[in-house]
Amino acid sequence: MTILPLKKTVLIPRIDGIAKELQALEEIRKRTKKELNDTDFALASFHLQRILEGMVNIGTHILSRKPGKGLNITRYRDIAIALGEIGVVPKKFAEENLVKMIGYRNRLVHHYAEISKEEILKILKKNLTGVEKFLSHIKSLIKNPKRTGFIVD
Repeated sequence: MTILPLKKTVLIPRIDGIAKELQALEEIRKRTKKELNDTDFALASFHLQRILEGMVNIGTHILSRKPGKGLNITRYRDIAIALGEIGVVPKKFAEENLVKMIGYRNRLVHHYAEISKEEILKILKKNLTGVEKFLSHIKSLIKNPKRTGFIVD
């Protein structure tokens, strides 16, 4: 069975894109609910959605390179679980954090009218470290792909 390589040309731009989105959220992250205006709220939601989409894209690229792994993916949360199962991220992180992060993408896309400023601020202040951990695991995979049976080109 041929193992397709992970493509740096796919992964690196997405990693960089997520990092830029995180940077764009830094100033908004410092604000209080009172200071957060409607434009900041909309921008924060937009940047957060782009971060989560980038994470999903990274996950699907990785799983598409693992024979048989991408076949059972029917929900975004399955991407998180599968990344934990194959050791790209720790299983506990996948189940307790990544599933929730990736699942939040659906809330941003489909239930955006229900999201409050308080909710977005809470995520910005308390949950972005999970994104940074995810990026750290992906960078580690690129540097040492053999630990999980991948190759990189």
